[in-house]
Amino acid sequence: MITADELLRRCLIHKIYKEWDAKVEELWQEKRWYKIFRNKHPHHLPMSIAKLPNGFFESLAIDINQVIQQKLNVSKQELSLYTISGSSLKRLLGKNKDGTSRNDKKKQGLAIYVGYQNNVFHFEHWDDFYRVYLDYSRFWDYWQKNAFHQQQLGVPLPTEEKNSPTTPPLPVYSPTVQLQLVHEVMQNTNAAQVPWRTSQQKKMLWATAGMLSLVLGLAATWWFWSKKDLASLPQKTTLAQLTPEQIKQRITFSIVKHIKGKNKSTVFVTYDVRQLPIDTISIGSSYHTDITPRLYTSTKKQDTISFIVNKPDGTLYLRHRRTLLKKLRVYQASTHWIGWVHAGKKFIGAYQPTHKLVQDCTLVFPITLVPPQYRSYYFSTLRNTRHYGVDGNYHTFETKIKLINKPSNATCNHLSMTVTGSEKSMQAIAKRLSYELELDGCEYWLNRKKYPVNIASKFTHDIDTYRQWNTFKWVVRGSLIEVYWNNEKILSQTIVKNIGELTNITFSGKGSWAIKWVRLLNKEGKPMYEESFYN
Repeated sequence: MITADELLRRCLIHKIYKEWDAKVEELWQEKRWYKIFRNKHPHHLPMSIAKLPNGFFESLAIDINQVIQQKLNVSKQELSLYTISGSSLKRLLGKNKDGTSRNDKKKQGLAIYVGYQNNVFHFEHWDDFYRVYLDYSRFWDYWQKNAFHQQQLGVPLPTEEKNSPTTPPLPVYSPTVQLQLVHEVMQNTNAAQVPWRTSQQKKMLWATAGMLSLVLGLAATWWFWSKKDLASLPQKTTLAQLTPEQIKQRITFSIVKHIKGKNKSTVFVTYDVRQLPIDTISIGSSYHTDITPRLYTSTKKQDTISFIVNKPDGTLYLRHRRTLLKKLRVYQASTHWIGWVHAGKKFIGAYQPTHKLVQDCTLVFPITLVPPQYRSYYFSTLRNTRHYGVDGNYHTFETKIKLINKPSNATCNHLSMTVTGSEKSMQAIAKRLSYELELDGCEYWLNRKKYPVNIASKFTHDIDTYRQWNTFKWVVRGSLIEVYWNNEKILSQTIVKNIGELTNITFSGKGSWAIKWVRLLNKEGKPMYEESFYN
């Protein structure tokens, strides 16, 4: 049974994760402790707050105390009764052993900070937080006792069901922000039940009992027929004896909740393999995506796990040892354009949003955002992920580009333009279409990849040419692709690919390249996406 103090602690942890990117950008990126953490964790979202450096807790204490001071506006001596130190935060968040009992004033200070969102204080006193805790303990206890709701973890927030006759009423004094705050923290906890005293609530109990009886009856029927179906299998069935269709029928692997963030999101995935004779399963992600952790192994037959999606999309795989059982495609709503840099395979810096990438009416990863020690040799990437509604096998892609900065230690200097299709339509060959440009003299690099010797030179130019604006276009019609450079056809060849619906556009290369505009046309030549960039 979760206590109010524990809920406060979990809400604080949730707020830290939710505001991590903003705090790094505004306050922490130059702090010594953050640089140490970033070198060890380049994707820079902490998997465990307790493992963060000591400096983090001192920085967090400063941030918390500033918010408390802003709200209370009292003398320094009196303020010390409500503020918290870095060492206290270490104990509270699990870095050090915690045997401390905090008084109501200390908890009031933490409640003020937890409820501070968008310059609004949603909790002014500890009593405010405790009152919401009691009410939502009752509310979520109701849902946890509802078997149907437990099987449908992805239902909308309770605010969307507040008119339902079988749902206990929400408190009129609780704003939506408080509901969302406690909803995200308490949805998987066993909260204490507060008795309902009104006649209306008693009627709800009877209605709930009837609904539960119906659900239990349906569950019993399902259990009977599933056992009957399993009885038709040999008693000692192994995974190898099951057909792929039987495997799909006997496991659950699905996304039950998707919380969207700024440049990342959290995906809650549930699996149920109780009907399969397996003892160990793993959930992992493909090598080229940024879902963390990359591999989760469990001996449980049933569980719900959360994954952090750093880039806008990716694929999760459910496996038994090395056998693929099922896979899930994770799409985040369009992040618009985001950018990042890396040196070789080492990720450096942070994911940058669109407003930091648009300069002088162009889309570019500016060198000012590249750490100074890497400016002599770095790669930059610009990506836009969304459902474009365009068939990858019948489309036109065109753009206008210019080289802005060539790293001083780079000899060859390529730019790769890529469109990626949806996995639903992907077959074994490929789902990606990509072409590269290079400097004169670097034909050997293109030969190494996919260009014949007589074609590679058409994709290389001198650096002065790249420093001017040039248009690049390809037209795909089924198995035929035609590529154009400044409206001159430079390639016509056959491709054997089922690309599927286009879901992202990526520009990636050494140094910094500027994009003037991008267009994506469908089979009929209708623009489905076109964008010019303005400050």
